[in-house]
Amino acid sequence: MTYYYCCSYPLEIGSVVKKGNWGRICRLEPLSERTSNRLIGLIKELVFENIRLREFLDRPSRFSCNFLCPCLSSMENFLKGQRPYDLRYEVELVDSNAKKFETDWSLISHDYANIAVMEEFARKYWAPQDVKDEVKEVLTESDIKIIRRL
Repeated sequence: MTYYYCCSYPLEIGSVVKKGNWGRICRLEPLSERTSNRLIGLIKELVFENIRLREFLDRPSRFSCNFLCPCLSSMENFLKGQRPYDLRYEVELVDSNAKKFETDWSLISHDYANIAVMEEFARKYWAPQDVKDEVKEVLTESDIKIIRRL
């Protein structure tokens, strides 16, 4: 099955993107170098992971997966306004049997009033209902292979 992937750096056809790069960055980036927005982003990730570990253990962790879009409209909506320099790729899973989970990426991109509200959004994220194609993302525990640049 074909998926879509975006990142800020050029990749060659046939390149393999290892799962878990987002988690690697979250774990290694010095806290002292984070701006308040990036600290809030880390807090979001930790809250979402905490809810996953407590209530949705069968879902893949955002810290150990690749993030894909199942259609071009979802990827274009994700990139709109926030990542104008990202390159777009068509990709395939290296391991088609790896764990996958489809959800609504827009639920993690909100500004939250407090941790309790963030936790409610996390529950909706991990138990999605009627997700529209234009906000769908796939979390996969598979590495991905670049098929072509769009």
